Amino acid sequence: MKLVILKYIVLIASQLKWALDFLLHQSFFQPRGIELSEYVDDLSVMRYENNNNDVSEDSTVECAVCLCRIDEGDQVRELRCNHLYHRVCLDRWLGYGHKTCPLCRNNIKPPQMEANLYHADAEVLLINFCATRSRDDRCTWWLR
Repeated sequence: MKLVILKYIVLIASQLKWALDFLLHQSFFQPRGIELSEYVDDLSVMRYENNNNDVSEDSTVECAVCLCRIDEGDQVRELRCNHLYHRVCLDRWLGYGHKTCPLCRNNIKPPQMEANLYHADAEVLLINFCATRSRDDRCTWWLR
């Protein structure tokens, strides 16, 4: 009987821990609505120049949004991951609310922690409790 009650307590504690982790993550990494200007202003627009004198099929660069070739003189944006897109195509992609590169799915801007620690000497403590394995992170709690 005690074993059954203990199993339910562990089950409830693990569910509460999951909920608290979710809420904590939401408080630190607040998913704000995307401001298009917030992303577009950080990305510079340039004219594409093909540095290779070889104009073979292998050296052509394509925009992964519209699947068209990027020609000499087209306005392009280059992301942190070095992928090139037509300016209009990437702006449209961001306008749909996407925050990642269309090709490799890396974040266009690195995620920023939204947590405001009110005191300069405040710490975030990570506490492992009821861990049965050294790599068991299901039982990790955060305290502010």
